[in-house]
Amino acid sequence: MKDTYNNMPIETAYQAMLSSQPESKAVLTKQLGISTGIYDNLDALRQQQVSILRSMTGDQSAIFKATNPDGTPVDPRVMVAQYQANMKSNTERVGQLRQLEDVYT
Repeated sequence: MKDTYNNMPIETAYQAMLSSQPESKAVLTKQLGISTGIYDNLDALRQQQVSILRSMTGDQSAIFKATNPDGTPVDPRVMVAQYQANMKSNTERVGQLRQLEDVYT
């Protein structure tokens, strides 16, 4: 390397150094993400988050229309409690996915 760069003018050596370095941290991160497949994992995590968030905004009127297998109506308090438990677990799951996403990034 000393022989290669020792005989070059300073400007040429500087341009060679700049061309061998990535433009920015973002470019390096993108190249690394594409080559290692991390972007695929991040995309999968984000898709899971979106699907969970979509399921959380479902039809809430089903709480009051629920029926037992024998056709009798279900007590809405039971359905509300079940809905709240599902919301809490879904919120926790989205939080876990976001923490995992932070680890990847």
